[in-house]
Order: sequence, then structure tokens, then C-alpha cells
Amino acid sequence: MRKTINILTVGIFSLATSTTILTSVNHFNTSKNDLQKANATTNQTSLFNNQYRYLNNSDWITNQSTTDHKFYSYDTSALKGYTFTNARNVFLVDTTDNLVYNHDVIIPENEKLNIENTKQEMITKKKVTSLKSNPNYSDAYNFSQYQQNYFVGDNNWTYLQFGGLEQNIDISNIVGASKIENNNNLSENLGLYYIADAAINNKISLAIAYNISQQFINKSSLNKLISNQLTNNIINLIVENTNIFNFIKNSPIFLNIKDYSLNFIFDNDNNLVAIYYTKWNVQNINQNINYHYKEDFSNINKNDWSKNSDQQIILNWTKYAKNWEQFSQLYPKFNFNNSKLSINNMGTYKENTNLTGDTNNITTNKNIKYELQNPYNVVVISDLIIQLPIIDLYVYHDDNNIYYQWNARVTSSSNLIAGCSLAIDLDNICFQFKKN
Repeated sequence: MRKTINILTVGIFSLATSTTILTSVNHFNTSKNDLQKANATTNQTSLFNNQYRYLNNSDWITNQSTTDHKFYSYDTSALKGYTFTNARNVFLVDTTDNLVYNHDVIIPENEKLNIENTKQEMITKKKVTSLKSNPNYSDAYNFSQYQQNYFVGDNNWTYLQFGGLEQNIDISNIVGASKIENNNNLSENLGLYYIADAAINNKISLAIAYNISQQFINKSSLNKLISNQLTNNIINLIVENTNIFNFIKNSPIFLNIKDYSLNFIFDNDNNLVAIYYTKWNVQNINQNINYHYKEDFSNINKNDWSKNSDQQIILNWTKYAKNWEQFSQLYPKFNFNNSKLSINNMGTYKENTNLTGDTNNITTNKNIKYELQNPYNVVVISDLIIQLPIIDLYVYHDDNNIYYQWNARVTSSSNLIAGCSLAIDLDNICFQFKKN
């Protein structure tokens, strides 16, 4: 019987912009493109190797601790000397990293001493793996990634995330792909699943599934990052292990592909240690600025005033994406809300409230500029009286932050009597998440 577990399986990734632990999934979208079937219910977000007999046997029984979020592995190779049929199922790793007995397994009386001795030996050979560095908000996005240095400790494990934000991969022109559902519109987090499902249902051979999956990866953002061997291994895992197939099939990923990633952890030999899904709920970034500046002028001389403001930080964009390209893909538009540049020039008022833009046009140079001019010309006793106030607002970024800075200046004739005023009001800024 399949067991249900309640564990903090993705605790190390809980710094995503929304809660990553899903406790229940009670319904599924039943549109024709969704493979999952109605009435599937689960509150399981992760599978670990050998835990509750879900994944294939390996030399290590692993789980992630809810107390410190480290991964604890116990060597089962000591069990090989014993003949007890269910020896590998005797032990589990609980959510606090302890090696415990599986109470569902009845141990013959004559085996208990050997099993207890084995338990102590496994504890002695325990290995611990933790994150390479402390997670931060740069993990809080749903792009695909592959990292071989994600963990540190006794195990050089590999982390692989298939993200839902990488979508619309067309493999329809590949031989055999016509048998695969959504072959012209595959997302990275479910692409290999659809390919494996076609192999399970004998629509394509396993050899064809290997070839299509490799070409699928070549079209994805993971191109040249993961080997054909590992790609084939993932196909085999889904095809051969019903627990893995059903885990993906019954997951809520199909409800909103973009909101979920499918994550794998592999050991040094590309054996699967764990598989889990993570929900991301990326929302618009609303940042309060609350910056206001005003300057009044009268009886000023020509070219006698100009000013550059100090550089001001809008936000640290690295908290929301790993690189600038990904940030601009996640948040393609921005808008200064309830904000304006304004000039009142000798009774003539002018303002600019259209302070919007495309994020990918924000560069490391100060070339994003919102300009406001208000010229005023009048002839008095054959002398041309001119007052020209100008405001420029710049937005730019570096490797960490997005900044703004303004420049203002006023040019006037020497015999000017009246004056003008300049104002910059920046209440807040919103970077808009691309939902579609």
C-alpha cells in the first residue's frame, strides 16, 4: 500500500516568493492537455530514495531534516551480508534526520540482533550534505537550472530544476514526436514526462524516447548543461518506476505549469536521491520610493542653475532572479506609480506622468530618460526674455541594484523678472510580473 508522508521536503527552497510546501491537492484541471486524471489526491511533495520504498534501492537511505534542512544519508551496504528478504525496507530516515525502524515490517526474532548491529553500523557511516551556500532570494524564480556544486559535505550531489517559466518548446518536427502529447508546446518541467508517457503507452519505443528527449533538452535552456546519459536516466526513471510516474502525474504541476518546478537530486553515479515539486507564486514587485523634490526660482541669470541628484537605489534585483536577463523576462514592464515630473514656468504648467518602460531597456548606462521641458518666450521692449526649465530622469542598473537619478537645469535671460518652479515626485515603482 502506498504511504503518505508529511515532511518539510523543500524547506531549503522555502525562500521562494511564496510558500513552497503544499499540504494537499484535492482537485485537478481536466482540460484535454492535462494528463492527470480526476480524483487523484496527494499531500506528498517529495520522494526520497528508499524512503517508504518509493524510489529504487541504493546504497543510501536519505531524507532531509526539518530541523536544519540538511540531507542525511545512511549506508545500507552493510545489509548485503544478511539474507532477510525485506532488509532494505527495515529502515527509514525520519524528518529529524534519525535512522528509525519501519514499524510496518515484521523482523524475525532471529534477525533482530543482526539488524540492530547493522543499524549502528549504518549510523556510524552516516553522511551529511547541505547547501553550498545559504539560500537567498536569487533562488526565488522558476527557471530551469543545473548545478553540480549545489551541495557541500560528504556527498557531491547534483541539483536539477526543470522550471515552468521555460515554455513552448516545439519538437513536432522530430521523428516520432507526433505521438507525444503537446509536442509543439512543451514546458521544460513536464517535457520529459510527456515523452516518457508516450513510451509507457507504447506509442514510441524507448530508443526513440531517448532521441526525442535529447533533442528536447537541446531546444531548452538546459542545452549543453546536462549529458545525454542523465537525460536517458530520467526517462528510465519515469518509465520504469511507477512511483515516480504517479508522483509527477498526480502533482499539481498541470494546474498551472508556470507556477511549478520539478526538481531532482542525483548522487555521484546519477542515481536519483530525491524528486520533488516546488510552487512559485511570483507577484509584481512594488517598491516604495517616497522621494519628493521642489525648487523655486525668480530673477535668475542665464545658465545660473543646474543640479544632479545623488544616485538612489530602487531595489536589489538579485533578490528576484539569478541574472539580469532572467529578471527582465520575469518582470518585463515597470511603472512609476502616482509619480510625475512637473514644471510651472511663468504661469504655464506642464507635467509628465507617463513614467513607464520596458525592463530590458534598463541598461548599465544612463540611457533610460524621461524628459520634461517647458519653454516660455515673450518679447518685451525688443528684448527676448527666455526661460527654459528642463528635468531629466534616468533609470539604470549594475550587477546588484536598479538606480534612479535626475538632472534639472534652468536657462534664462539676464533681465528676467518672473520665475519658475521644478518638482520631482516619485511615490513608488512597480515591476510587473509576466503572467502569460
